[in-house]
Amino acid sequence: MRSRSLIAAFVLAVIGREAATQEPNDVAELARRVEVRRTAFGVPHIKAKDLRAAAYALAYVQLEDYGPRVAIGLVRARGEMGRWFGRDSMDSDFSAKREYSLAVERYADIDQLTRDVYEGFAAGVNRYIQLHPDEFSPGFAPQFTGYDVAARDVSAVSAAQARRFLARFEPDGQRGQRQLADVAPSPEGGDVIEDGSNAWAFAPSRTKSGRAILLRNPHLAWTAGYYEAHVTVAGVLDFYGDFRIGGPFGVIGGFNRHLGWATTNNAPDLDEIYALDVDPSVPDHFLFNGTSLPVQREMVTV
Repeated sequence: MRSRSLIAAFVLAVIGREAATQEPNDVAELARRVEVRRTAFGVPHIKAKDLRAAAYALAYVQLEDYGPRVAIGLVRARGEMGRWFGRDSMDSDFSAKREYSLAVERYADIDQLTRDVYEGFAAGVNRYIQLHPDEFSPGFAPQFTGYDVAARDVSAVSAAQARRFLARFEPDGQRGQRQLADVAPSPEGGDVIEDGSNAWAFAPSRTKSGRAILLRNPHLAWTAGYYEAHVTVAGVLDFYGDFRIGGPFGVIGGFNRHLGWATTNNAPDLDEIYALDVDPSVPDHFLFNGTSLPVQREMVTV
């Protein structure tokens, strides 16, 4: 993070336009609704009139500090790595395209305030790229929308998960044994826990200062993508803590005047895999509860 020698106040004075999903709030109007102050250590304090303007500024300062990392994350979520960076970058595009389609399909179901955040963040990224083209590949102008930011928050079953499951049944046993070892029970009979998180909260009656103390350790590396910031929207939001680089909703922990909280870093089992019998009488069909059903095919083009 780039530091500042003094606390510098500036208003993001910009002109231009947002993507269609962000009308009628043009970029100049968004800039007028937000102020950003950085401390001597570079920590941004964002004070905005609404969530859309706050997200706009949050995106802009993230790109000031991490540049292409934020933009490439949105390109990856859109499933366009191959388009912008060539065939050797396109492997993730196939699964990302499916998740992006789901984000677009469900976008209208998201409440308006959340859509405001997604669209404001996209506008901030677009404006930074427009003003700093030399930090990106020649011709790089993806014009992000709220869909792209929302797609970062979509999680679906990956082909890698299926491959890991199938590897357990390989006849040579070696690779399969490695995969089985990942979920092998401990000698005590419980599951193996390799990492986790912890936090301690101390009431004011237990501290010398007479103030509450929250101590947390999420067991993530310093390079895991934290982004320290303070975002305030009067009457709506007051948050100081760590976002994740690349988006507005990846919050690890933080506090305000009234409360503080921590999160847990773990790996919950969110998917299940079932073995079904092939229908021997009909090609590309399987049997489920005695009924023959067709295998569903989906073509994904990148």
